[in-house]
Amino acid sequence: MPATLYKYFKVCMLFLIWALPVAYCFIAFLPMPNGIRIGLDPSWQYALSRASADQLIFGRDIVFTYGPIGYLTSGAVLDKNFFSIVSFRFLVYFVLFGLVWIKFLKLRTKLTKASLILSLLFPFIFSKLSSNTTIEISFIFIIILLFYDGIFIRYWSLGLAVFAGLCLSLKLNLGVTILGSLLLLLSEKLYSSLKHKKNISLIVFAIIDSLLVTNSVLFITLDKSYINSFLKLIISIILSVIFGLSTWWVTRQVISRKILLTLGEVINSNKVLTRILKPRITGWGVFYFVYCFCFILIIFYFNHPLIDYLRGALEISSGYSSAMSLVGSKLELIVGISEIFLIFALLILGGREYSVGLSLSIAFILWMNFKHGFVRQDEHIIGFISSTPLLVSICITKAKTLPTIKFSFLIHIYLLLIMLIYGFTSNPFGNQSFPQGTNRRLAEFAPERVAARASALINLNKLQDQVNAKSKVKLSKIKLPDSVIELVKSKEIDIIPWEISLVEANKLNWKPRPIFQSYSAYTAFLDHLNMKSLSKNPREYIFYNFDSIDGRYPFFDEPETFFYLFCNYRIADKFSEFINMPGLSKLMLLAKLNSSQCSAGTLAKKTSLPWNTSQSIEVDDGQVVRAAVDFKYSFFGKIYKTIFRVPPINIAVTDVNGVKSEYRIVPDNAKNGIIMSHLPKNPDDALSFFKGQFPVPVKSFSFSISNSLLYKGDIDVSLTSYPVAEILR
Repeated sequence: MPATLYKYFKVCMLFLIWALPVAYCFIAFLPMPNGIRIGLDPSWQYALSRASADQLIFGRDIVFTYGPIGYLTSGAVLDKNFFSIVSFRFLVYFVLFGLVWIKFLKLRTKLTKASLILSLLFPFIFSKLSSNTTIEISFIFIIILLFYDGIFIRYWSLGLAVFAGLCLSLKLNLGVTILGSLLLLLSEKLYSSLKHKKNISLIVFAIIDSLLVTNSVLFITLDKSYINSFLKLIISIILSVIFGLSTWWVTRQVISRKILLTLGEVINSNKVLTRILKPRITGWGVFYFVYCFCFILIIFYFNHPLIDYLRGALEISSGYSSAMSLVGSKLELIVGISEIFLIFALLILGGREYSVGLSLSIAFILWMNFKHGFVRQDEHIIGFISSTPLLVSICITKAKTLPTIKFSFLIHIYLLLIMLIYGFTSNPFGNQSFPQGTNRRLAEFAPERVAARASALINLNKLQDQVNAKSKVKLSKIKLPDSVIELVKSKEIDIIPWEISLVEANKLNWKPRPIFQSYSAYTAFLDHLNMKSLSKNPREYIFYNFDSIDGRYPFFDEPETFFYLFCNYRIADKFSEFINMPGLSKLMLLAKLNSSQCSAGTLAKKTSLPWNTSQSIEVDDGQVVRAAVDFKYSFFGKIYKTIFRVPPINIAVTDVNGVKSEYRIVPDNAKNGIIMSHLPKNPDDALSFFKGQFPVPVKSFSFSISNSLLYKGDIDVSLTSYPVAEILR
């Protein structure tokens, strides 16, 4: 009995030693919802939630890389979505924790278990992972790959395709990462099947399943009426099953009863008839054909936004690589590339031991995370740094030979050390985005903070009240004067360039442009969508700040849209000066004119300009001039942009007084025609500009870039003039 009690006591103590720290960490990293705040990023987070709450159509009313349910991961908390956001983020956290715990119990060696735990613990401590549900979802997918064993491949493809479809509805690059990884897994299976001439149809059907199911799930979530979309797909599936089973039955009768004997006698010696008329394969083929036909018919007949959503999100993702690129420390880039090369070497070494498809999937995830982190080389880098240890832990788990295992552990240690550097140093590797390091995250282990989170988990109503109280404090800083609210309260308004939180703070009637923050109109297509939205449904008032990001010039962010704004809006008569608030200053109120002040322009000049030379293009004095600038990517530039990023293009502007200024330009929308002749230098100049009083004219401009090999030939420029007298009131 004493021995039994001792054994029981020992087991309990071991359980407490493990359970208490795990439970403490679990609560310490519990994701907390964010209320409504002010600023650039908080504003798009609010807009994301507001768009979903107002049931705006993603792909048309709203064009963004986040989808109709993206507010669940990154949206601001509103009264309407508090419980859905909290429930979803808690669910993601619980699933991630549960999967890690299940895999932890299945691993055999202590070192392998340690690598898995540290791969999750370090990101939570040093990279604010608990506040980024999108990264947590990507980690869930990586953990799922740890369970992959190559069997039941069709069920795997169906399950992951549903997952990919939901993730496409959350955020484009997240869904693309999961779907791309799944297709790479299946492509290796297909190659192996073709090589051994075995299970070919099974893998082909799995690939088709993946594509169809992913798009079907996205189809359902994009529609404002989920039930209607679901019923449409159910009807399509029923029709496809009926036709597939009918074909299967007929084909079986053809073979079993030897119908078409003449044809059979001709080709039976080579068994071609049997290969063509396999009942199961033929039935599935008809099923897929009918379903695809119904799916495409539904999209176009009911004018579904699926294609619009995918195109718009892809346009933003494509333009991001050049418009939002931020070149940081070379040392940091070298460190990031070293991680990639080491992991690639490990994948090549270990690919023979587990699965080439799994290696390709890991490589694809690694590249997607690298591109997302290093296109904009600031705090975005932490997403890449956080994911690499977990990717290597897959290799550690799957490795079979001792050299591969040793090499995997060495790389894993190297990756964890890099995370430690980011966690405990200021400006790691020269990155100025981490001035204080991230060691302040350790403060979240404080008992009072953990107790507060535990209390929030138990009492969600209290948590909601706390979040709402914080939101009210933040929004009070951008409360408009009563006289302004009285003027615009029943009118349709829009906000340029980005402070959308004004809507919630002042209960405005917001009718957003599709790309609702100016800096995100990265391409000519996106800019044109905004202009078309404003011209078809002109807002009566627009709140405007003369502001941009990354050294850009504000007029260049959405050039076609801004020219429409310039022609059709002026400073409101009742508020002819700036509106200043504690959280936002130099705000202008623009009012819609009765008619456009712009007549048709006249092509003044077509010319070209070499890169990085002293040559410049002259601008005619006395005219309002738009410059349509066409930057053509070289073949190398297209590849480089796809794989990595395009460094900023700068435009040097000289006015008639000889004053020089330099700005960053957005290359993929400049062909829409940027105003070049009159460029206010500050908000005061901009206020005068919208009153019809133009600043000192521009005399000439030129362009420069750090790597002109990314573009081919010269820069084509077309100048169009508009007489000043026709524009002024």
